[in-house]
Amino acid sequence: MKANLNHLYRPLFLLGLVLLITNDLYFKYAFPGKITGKLSDFAGLFIFPYFFSVFFVRQAKYIYIATGLFFIYWKLEISQPFIDFISAMTNLRFYRTVDFTDLFALHILPFSYHYYRKETQTSTKPNFAINVILLFICCFSFVATTLPEEQDISLDLTSGKGYILSVSQQEINKEYNDPSHMSTGKDAFRIDALETMVYTDIEVKKYDEKKTLVILKKIDRYTLEKATLFGNDEEKYDAMEKLQLKDFEKYYEDHLTEKYGPVKILQPK
Repeated sequence: MKANLNHLYRPLFLLGLVLLITNDLYFKYAFPGKITGKLSDFAGLFIFPYFFSVFFVRQAKYIYIATGLFFIYWKLEISQPFIDFISAMTNLRFYRTVDFTDLFALHILPFSYHYYRKETQTSTKPNFAINVILLFICCFSFVATTLPEEQDISLDLTSGKGYILSVSQQEINKEYNDPSHMSTGKDAFRIDALETMVYTDIEVKKYDEKKTLVILKKIDRYTLEKATLFGNDEEKYDAMEKLQLKDFEKYYEDHLTEKYGPVKILQPK
């Protein structure tokens, strides 16, 4: 049977597509929690087999069965070698969370199949350009949902290195109103080249009337930003894994220099 692209313009399919994209690109970060965490699974399982069934009409039942089985496999730890393989082959780091409660989303498959099989009459006759745009959006949504979210990687690297700033502690305290910032023992800096935020524990002391001593007590963790569809994200992950304590200390020194001017390293006695 010939593919009927009009099926892609049915309301629930378009709603599922919009929901999948907006949830992965916005809602997960604006409203983190269990609901947004599961929403992509439900939306994805609704539109993914539906989309391919439009083009392989005779195989629709098998596509739905295969989708359910692959979703189960994807959510199990035994799929990690396969994920590592396709990540290496595509130069993208694919990602999924091992959470067995996600399997509850499989309940949406029968509903999606029933909706796909339901006969409807439509007078929609989109042109070629609109069809191409819609197909591109669908493909993008399937890939984007498997790219990593921001991930916190714990380090707990003890430093103790001291940096003398040519700024008084009083001036620093005036500058920050955010209780999570450096005046209270926390600081963060971004490694732009690697698109990563690094979070630190620090101690701020008065050095003299015009200078402040900042002690980098610990490199606590870093956050890998969500990967993009383009660029060599695998290299950025690998580069972060190779960084040593002295590298983080130098990045932190650069961060302080950019913000406060020349920094003097406190020499141990």
